[in-house]
Amino acid sequence: MKIARAKILWLFSAKRIPPILKREDRKKQYSYAPIIAFKGQYATPIWEGNVSRLPLWSSVVFNEEIKGKETISTITYLVENAPFEYLQIGAEFELYEGGTKVAIGKIIEEAHSFGMDG
Repeated sequence: MKIARAKILWLFSAKRIPPILKREDRKKQYSYAPIIAFKGQYATPIWEGNVSRLPLWSSVVFNEEIKGKETISTITYLVENAPFEYLQIGAEFELYEGGTKVAIGKIIEEAHSFGMDG
C-alpha cells in the first residue's frame, strides 16, 4: 500500500485537529479518515449539497507534527483498491467531512512506510 507524507492546512478550529498518535497506535482503526479529492481528479463538481455526485475515497491521516493549523501528516487510502497513483509529490488535495471541506494539502514525500500499520 502506497503511503505519502503531506503538508496540510486545516480549515477548522485548531482544537479539532487530529492529535499526534504514538507510533504503535498508528492503525487504521484509530485514524482520522476524511474523504480525499485530488486537484484534477474530477472534471465535474463533487458535491450537490452534502451528497456526493461521484464515487469518493476515504483517506487515512496520522499527524506527525502540528504547528498552529498546519500539520505534517502521513496519508494513504483506507482501502486497497483506491487510486494510489494520486499520491505523488506535488499533488494537491482537499479533505472533506461529508460535503464540508476541512483541509487542503500537498504531498511532499512518497514512501511505503512511515510507521503506519494496517
